[in-house]
Amino acid sequence: VDVYFSEPVDPISVILGTVTVYDVNNGEEIAGTISLQAGDTVIRFTADPYFAAGHTYGIIISDQILGTDGLPIVEYYRAFFNIPL
Repeated sequence: VDVYFSEPVDPISVILGTVTVYDVNNGEEIAGTISLQAGDTVIRFTADPYFAAGHTYGIIISDQILGTDGLPIVEYYRAFFNIPL
């Protein structure tokens, strides 16, 4: 899952808990890794193991992610996506 920003984020502010991905079907948080891409303008979440087909997932982006100027870059944000069968 990629989340795009219009400006670079402070890599130190992208820590455990600022990006949460969960299975809407059962409420379980999904294990995975977070990395920065494209000059720190993209946060990539890679699930481990892969997302299950037929499930709906939610992603929450915390308002604790900062820009390189030290100011919050985003308000609390939540989105949903489906993995087709």
